[in-house]
This record gives sequence, structure tokens and C-alpha cells, in this order.
Amino acid sequence: ASIVSTNAMKRMDVWLGVLVVVTSTDFTSGLRFDGIGGLSGGGATSTFLEAYDPQVRDEILDWMFKPGFAASLGILKVEIGADDQTTDGCESCHMRSPTDLNCNRGYEWALMKQAVQRNPNITLYGLPWGFAAWLGFGTTNPYHNVTATADYTAKWVECGRDTHGLNISVLGLWNEAWAASGRPDTDPWEYALALRSRLDSSGLAHVRIIVPDGNINDILRPLQANASYLAATW
Repeated sequence: ASIVSTNAMKRMDVWLGVLVVVTSTDFTSGLRFDGIGGLSGGGATSTFLEAYDPQVRDEILDWMFKPGFAASLGILKVEIGADDQTTDGCESCHMRSPTDLNCNRGYEWALMKQAVQRNPNITLYGLPWGFAAWLGFGTTNPYHNVTATADYTAKWVECGRDTHGLNISVLGLWNEAWAASGRPDTDPWEYALALRSRLDSSGLAHVRIIVPDGNINDILRPLQANASYLAATW
């Protein structure tokens, strides 16, 4: 049986969300279970982890990510910050303008490195809750220029690879983009194609792009009708 200190257990609820991943691009054989993971997103959900006593912090991280011990999570999904309020707070943006790039902003890099230190085989997954305002080019639609938005997202993955030595292998398009009220009526599919192309051109062909959030029929119809969409996403 796995053992973790009472102090560490008392602190778990302040930063972790649980993620169960089930995916399929095969419409005939049913769903495939891809693992259980932790979620650090929705704005500042794990920002206070660094404030804990180092011993307790290490116990929490061991409890979550150490293979064969306690939760033994196989996936870590993190928010791609955009300086916007995304429920519990804000996460820092890596590109605050078309000419700005800072690969050290935010605390998700440190969290991912701690997870990989404990489990080198963990799957790292990035998802934007929002986008930098400049990507709208005067509109509220971050897909207004899909090439620019694809470059913005790919550069975040490159920051992980080139600056932090992290292999981020899964990307989501936009958290609850079709489900949340007040968001523009957007079509994510052309953005998915642009992102696939940008990743492939940068040695990131292994990065899987998850289909958009939304109604299952809204997702399946385009995938069944357009082979390019199906090939670009997972």
C-alpha cells in the first residue's frame, strides 16, 4: 500500500483537479482509456504550491507523480496562460505582443519539470483557457488570423522543448470554447489545420491535437465529412 503523510494529504485539495482522458478517432471500435492525470489550470489553481514547506511540497509532488506510489498520475494537463482571468485567477502569457516572447513566465514550467523529474514518461498536455488579446487583431475572436494563433501556441510548445527540456506531446484547442457563454461564434477547424502545419514544420509532428470541446455531434460531423480535420486531430 502507498503511504503519504497526513500533512501532504491535507494540502492536496488546494491545487489539483483530476483528469480522466478517454479518446478515440475510430468510430467503430469504441472509446480507448488513455489514463488518469492532474489538471493545473483555470487560473492560479496551483500557484500556492511553492509557498509550502519544501518537505511538504515534495511529499505532495511524490504523492501525485511518483510511479507506483499513491495517485501515480500519468498525465499532467496545464493551462497555457494568457494574462486573462480564467476562473480562479490569471496565468502569465508567454507572448504579450507579436514581437514579445518570454519562455520563463508563469509557474507551470516548474510544475511540469517536477512531474517529469518523478516520472520521465508522464504525458504533458497544454490547453489555453484564453488567448492574448492582440491575437484578435481588433476583434474578440482569437481565430481571426489562424496562422498567428497557431504560431503563438506552437511557440509555447517550443518554449517547453528548447528552454525547459520538456516534451509537451498533447495540445487542446480552447477550453470549453463552444460551451461557455459570451465567447465568439468561432470555427476551430481551420485553426486546428494551421496548428498542425506549424507544429509539423518545427519538428513537433508527434504533438497530438485534441478535437474541440463541445457537443458530440458538432465534433463528429466535421470529422466524418473532412479527412483533413480527422488527420490533424486526435
